[in-house]
This record gives sequence, structure tokens and C-alpha cells, in this order.
Amino acid sequence: MTKSFFNYIQFEKRFSSHTLKAYQIDLQQFEDYLNTSYDPVELESVHQKHVRSWIVALFSKNLSAKSVNRKLSTLKSFYGFLRKKEIRPDNPAKNIAAPKLPFRLPKVIDAKCIDQLLEHYHFGNDFNGYRNRLIVELLYETGIRLSELINLKLANVNKLEKTLIVIGKGNKERQLSFSNKLLFTYEHYLDLRSEIIDSFETISHNNLLITKKGKYIYPKLVHRLLDKVLGYTTTSQNKNPHAIRHTFATMLLNNGADLNAIKELLGHSSLAATQIYTHNSIEKMKNIYKQSHPKALV
Repeated sequence: MTKSFFNYIQFEKRFSSHTLKAYQIDLQQFEDYLNTSYDPVELESVHQKHVRSWIVALFSKNLSAKSVNRKLSTLKSFYGFLRKKEIRPDNPAKNIAAPKLPFRLPKVIDAKCIDQLLEHYHFGNDFNGYRNRLIVELLYETGIRLSELINLKLANVNKLEKTLIVIGKGNKERQLSFSNKLLFTYEHYLDLRSEIIDSFETISHNNLLITKKGKYIYPKLVHRLLDKVLGYTTTSQNKNPHAIRHTFATMLLNNGADLNAIKELLGHSSLAATQIYTHNSIEKMKNIYKQSHPKALV
């Protein structure tokens, strides 16, 4: 039944290839644990005690609460699927409480540093220069995820309305706006992109962002780019796409944007995921108070 489950989360739930791989690893590890710790127990026939025992074993190996949570989530999804298919009457992982995660504020980059980068850094006037600038501008102006950036299609961009259709988690669409400056970069990039495409006639290209060799861009390329260019304006260790996404959300909140509006722009499925950014704003107010109010120093 594992094959049916993986087909379900890949084609019906539309989970990413990364998530699919993680689920495959988690279920294989659980099956290995059952085989080594118990008399033969089929994966489809486990009881709650088997799941609890595995969770304890994972903690004994000093796995983080985040990793254990993900593995427990995998089991809940798998046995929920078996219950849905009436292969078993219950979900043995359902009532097992997830370990508490330590609270961590989202890591952000000072927006002024990104502004300075876009204002003063010379990306270059060639294909790579305009593509790299477009990558930074798209991340900063829209707050999209790295996976969403990589999978952007040419058809997703409406130059006339200056809008972008993004396909997010669960294949959900959302529409985002962008500035005239980004449009300027985009149009120059398109001209140079056409020259690249013309030299690779045998390749079909729908993706917006490509390499100079006509291939799709990839995560490591984006990470290397951000680590390099952001190093010119910030000493932050978090020079990555997610930090820019956090910066985007925090900047909107600090400038009075409604939390529900930010939720929609980020493509969050629930408001709870967006509310974490309020903590950054509270911390900012505390720091302003400490620096500015005479009584704060008493």
C-alpha cells in the first residue's frame, strides 16, 4: 500500500518532490525499526504502542523535535490514508501528541540592506546580470518561496497589469503585484533570454528563469547568488530566499498591512502561520522603546 500512498500524495495532494522523498525515507525508517525491534509486524498492522516506541527511540538518538514531528506527521498521513481506503479502522498515530517545538523568531534581513543592494550594486548588463537582478527583485517584492520562484512560467507574468500568478503549496494559485522597476528589469531580461533560447532550438522552455546554458535554474544557484550579492550590504548569516520572504512579511506588517492580507500574499493556508511575524514587530517596538525612552534606561 505504500506505493498507492505515495501516488496519492504526489498526484492528488500534489506534494513537492522534496516532501515525497522525505515521506519515503520516514516510512522506510519506521519499517526498519519494526523489523529490528519486534517480531515481524506488517507496516499496515501496527498499533499505537509501536508508534510511541519509535518516537521514544528517535528522541534517544537526539533527533530534534522538528525532525520527530515530521516523522510523526508522515505516519499520521499514511495511516489516515489507510483508514480512508478502509484498509484499517483506525489511525494508530492520530492521538499521539507532537513534541513541542522551541519558539524561534523568523530570521530577517534589514530591508535597508536589500534596498541599498538594488540601488547601488552593479549586477551587470549581460544575461546573467539581468537574470540575477530579477531573481532578487522577485523575491523581495513578492515574498515568494524558492520553489515558487524556480517554477515560474512565462505565462504567469502579465506585463500590462504588472501582476504575477504564483502556484503555491497544494497547487493553489495567488496573484501578486510588482513595480515598474521590476518590469524594467523583466523586459531587459526577456530580450536577453530570447537570444539564449534561439541558440538552443531543440529545448522547449516554459520556465521564466533559466541558466545561460538554457537549463532551468536550481536552488543552489539562487542560494549562491544571494550569499554573494547580499554580502556586499549585510553581515547577516541568513542570506537566503526564506530570510527575504520573512523580510517581506515583516516589512508589510511594520508598515500597517492587515495580517489577513499578508496571509494571502504569502500563500499561507492558515492565519496561525502568519501571526509569527507579529513577534518580530513586537521585538522591534521593544528595541525602539529601549533606545528612545528615557525611562527605559533607568
